[in-house]
Amino acid sequence: MPNTVHNVFDVLEVDGKNLTRRPYAERRSALTEIAENIRGRTIEFPFSWTGVDPSVILAASAEMGLEGIVCKHLDSPYTPGKRSRDWIKTPHRLRSEFVIGGWLPGLGPNRYSVAALLLGAHVSDGRLRFCGIVGTGFTDNRRQALAKQLRVLSRTTSPFATRVPDDIARHAHWATPKLVGDVEYREK
Repeated sequence: MPNTVHNVFDVLEVDGKNLTRRPYAERRSALTEIAENIRGRTIEFPFSWTGVDPSVILAASAEMGLEGIVCKHLDSPYTPGKRSRDWIKTPHRLRSEFVIGGWLPGLGPNRYSVAALLLGAHVSDGRLRFCGIVGTGFTDNRRQALAKQLRVLSRTTSPFATRVPDDIARHAHWATPKLVGDVEYREK
């Protein structure tokens, strides 16, 4: 049987003893001990550095192409299902300009404003490739202003040379691709 790899991020219980209220440093130590004593299985868990400036670790994770880092207070308990100020996730963010080729309307009273923008990028032959949608980071006033700007650019067909998924295209309002937006995102 092949060696099984288990990705583990924390230890909540050992030998029937609940560790969720114990400090992270103690749970991390238990995790290390478990990993050292397991035979026939591989346990992988994130590296842990203490006493190192988080900006150094963040820069190194960017160089390695990782998603980002999570900083944890060593004395923090585990709080299932709750966000905590004791654990701070810092993802790497990418930024690029995208061409706006359409939009999706909001629902109910927001049906005349923009819920999401349909974004594209020009490929080497000049065609506009559909890249995805963005729907966060807008104020209500900005959503209404965008809808007004995009209605002026309205068209009946998709400006994208590549296929837009049916579940998006069915609700799309197409626009002549003249507006460009600066978008911050986390995925490549």
